[in-house]
Amino acid sequence: MPPIIVQEKCIGCGACVAVCPYNAIEMDQDNIAELIVDKCVDDWSCVPVCPTEAVLKPPEDFKVTKRVYTEKEIEQMGLEIRGTNAVWKKKD
Repeated sequence: MPPIIVQEKCIGCGACVAVCPYNAIEMDQDNIAELIVDKCVDDWSCVPVCPTEAVLKPPEDFKVTKRVYTEKEIEQMGLEIRGTNAVWKKKD
């Protein structure tokens, strides 16, 4: 299960790119980290090195399909961000 990258939180430092042993993260033209979903093998080394918590571990039953997500997209999918984790929102 690949990580979720949050567009608004990424400051373009490249720490996640540098630490990924599978070259599964690259910087886009705006210097925002983007996931190469097919290359990711769930190493998770990218999550703890992000200084702004822009790289998140999703719930186990969530399928990452995009290179980068906005905070609005994450919320619309029923997830909330808790530190370096994205979790399903509790139903009221």
